[in-house]
Amino acid sequence: MEQAVITLEYEQHKRRDLAVPITVSTRLLAIALARALDQPEGQHALVQRTPDGLHRLPPNATLSDMGILCGATLLLQVSAQTEEPAGSGAAFLKLDSGKVLLLEESSLWVGRSDPKSQIIPEVDLSSIDLRKYTSRRHSLITRTGSDYLLQDEASTNGTFVNGQRLLPRQPQVLQDGDVIEFGKAEKGGVRVTFRAGKD
Repeated sequence: MEQAVITLEYEQHKRRDLAVPITVSTRLLAIALARALDQPEGQHALVQRTPDGLHRLPPNATLSDMGILCGATLLLQVSAQTEEPAGSGAAFLKLDSGKVLLLEESSLWVGRSDPKSQIIPEVDLSSIDLRKYTSRRHSLITRTGSDYLLQDEASTNGTFVNGQRLLPRQPQVLQDGDVIEFGKAEKGGVRVTFRAGKD
């Protein structure tokens, strides 16, 4: 596997020179780096530092796609929010614990990660779903204009909105305040509340 040696900045002023693969998506790379560096749970992203400023790397692009070679400086961003985002405008899912999962991309998989098979959903429930009740690729959330649509991906234990089970692969528009269950919460699934962002 092709690699590049980059300088990684994390936890404000820590820096490490690392050899990293250049043919893996930046989303997978950010998650792997965060775990290797014992960073907190949350949504991870890589940001490139250039003379023009900071540029967040697209999650599905590789370092090779972005022309990032040896000598580049990247920042590891971790947004582990535990309260509602103030004025971000982004929609989010709020867990019963109060933790917030931002919905910043136009298409997000919801499920449990499996690094061996490179399944790492954008909304990773692995640290929450300790009973492994949700599927690896449980649901899909897509944004179309200002609407967010939720679709069950033929998961074993189902996806529920306000108590009603969704039919597999039939998207439903989410409304602010909808209660979503990835598997029934009383049986071990994960319950969240959808909050529409404010423009």
